[in-house]
Amino acid sequence: MSSARTALRSIALPGLWRKYPFTSEAVCCQKTSLSFVDSIWEIFGPAQGVPARIIPDEVVKDPTRFVQSLEDNKVTRLASAIAAARDSETSQNLARRLACLQYCVQRRNASA
Repeated sequence: MSSARTALRSIALPGLWRKYPFTSEAVCCQKTSLSFVDSIWEIFGPAQGVPARIIPDEVVKDPTRFVQSLEDNKVTRLASAIAAARDSETSQNLARRLACLQYCVQRRNASA
């Protein structure tokens, strides 16, 4: 067994794979700086042969371009702290545009 596979099995990824199983149509994205813990799931989560799209930092920082990139790449998995859309029209538009998105794992704001 490769050392990378051994490392993957020694951290929490198997539990996450069971809780959020990948389908054959799954597409992940890697958009978090490697200095943040969120990048671990983005890099190693799809390590079982699931395609991952790399989204450049300048695209991630521009909400319009970021949503367009998620839509264009048909991303189904996203680990992110996405700000909630305030008005229902924006929410409905995002839901329509990102219909492929199956899982979006968000962290709660510590001050909330």
